[in-house]
This record gives sequence, structure tokens and C-alpha cells, in this order.
Amino acid sequence: RAVVDELAGRWPDAKLFAVGWSLGANILTNFLGEEGASAKLTAAVAMCNPFDLNMCDVALQKGFFGTLYSTSMAKNMRKLFEPHASLFTGLPNYDLGLVAAATTVRDFDEAVTRVTFGFPSVDAYYDASSSRLKIAEVGVPLLVVQASDDPIAVKEAVPREAIRKNGHVVLVETETGGHLGWTAGAEAPFGSPWPDVGAMQFIEAVRTGVGVGAAKSTAAAAAATATAPATADGMNANTEAARVPAR
Repeated sequence: RAVVDELAGRWPDAKLFAVGWSLGANILTNFLGEEGASAKLTAAVAMCNPFDLNMCDVALQKGFFGTLYSTSMAKNMRKLFEPHASLFTGLPNYDLGLVAAATTVRDFDEAVTRVTFGFPSVDAYYDASSSRLKIAEVGVPLLVVQASDDPIAVKEAVPREAIRKNGHVVLVETETGGHLGWTAGAEAPFGSPWPDVGAMQFIEAVRTGVGVGAAKSTAAAAAATATAPATADGMNANTEAARVPAR
């Protein structure tokens, strides 16, 4: 919010756009839901959003890839935290030993995040931070791209009914792709995969006014433009969801 406000203040006549991946997608969607139609972003794209953090945390603890990801992320988080540990000294319930012993993302959130923000438990922190609670309030065009086989941002966490009812949001789902692991596209596998290209096409479509009228037709037209390059793969988009073959 501070960054968007700063950019809007510096360039008041510019159209601003944002793209979020993974937890960044969750943060971006929460922001858009909180701002509603007053958001200073013209449009946005969210990829592999873990809409329900408690549900996705369960997935992290179950599967091989989720466990591998969580362990790796916890290690990186500890490294990033270490130089700043002194800043947290004195916080109620803060325990440096718990931080050092954190081997999963949940462990780290228990030791640091939920304590820092005053939540009574990790589950309470995850629930309050889940963008499934805010997606219904999004008031600008938002393209959501998910993979059904994502081991982290699991398909069960996607709030399809809330998305269906929100004319500003377009959901595109692929059968495969994992967690930000899409590989198909003209520039792939060494360049941008199709969702990155599609995100830019979606943004350009909104920027240039393609399909502008009602909010729903704006999002639908932009999504159709974004997914057009992949029609050879059998993709088709509508205002609720696009089902994409395995890639």
C-alpha cells in the first residue's frame, strides 16, 4: 500500500499495474480486496495464490514437494532473519531458541510472525491473512492463474464461488504447472513461460481499453486476449475459469 501510494503520488496520471506470485499473490489480492474500487491500481495479476493459508499449510506438511519447499523456505527465512534478530528482542512471547529451531515455514511463523503481529496462534494468523476472505471485494480487473496440481497453493483452496460472483475477476486454471512451474510458451523453457506473457497481454488489454464497458466484460475481454496465443493447446477462457490441458 505504501509503495502504491508513493508511485501514485509521483505519477498521478499514470496507470499502475501489479503482478504477484505465490504468497505475494495472496498479499496483492488482500490489498485489492481491502481497497475495493478505490484501489490505485488499474489492474493486477495473481499467480499460484495460496488463497487459504491454513489449508495450504496442511498440504505443505503432507506431500514430498510441500515438505521440501517448507524446509528450504524455513532455512532461507532463518538466514534472512538472523542479522535482524536484535530488533525482535523484548517482544512478548518471543523466543530466539524457537527461531533457531524452526525447520518448517509453520515453525518460523510460530516463532516470529504471529508473535510480531500479536496473533494468539499460527492458525489465527493464517486465517486472518487468507485472501479467500477478500477476493469478493476486489474492485479492479484481476487475472488469477492457478495450476490444479500445485502441491502448495492447492486447488481446494481456490474460492471459485466468490470469484464466479465477482465480475472483476477472471480465473484461469491449468491441469499441470505445479507451483510456478509452467514451462510451455514461445519463449520457454529458457525464457518467459506463457503465464508471464499472458499477464503482460492482460495488462496491455486493460491499459488500452479492450472490452471496457461493464467490469465483467473488461476482465473477460482482457483474459481472452491474454490466452489467445495458447489456443493451439486447447485453451479457452471465460469470466469464470479457463481449463488448460497439461503443459
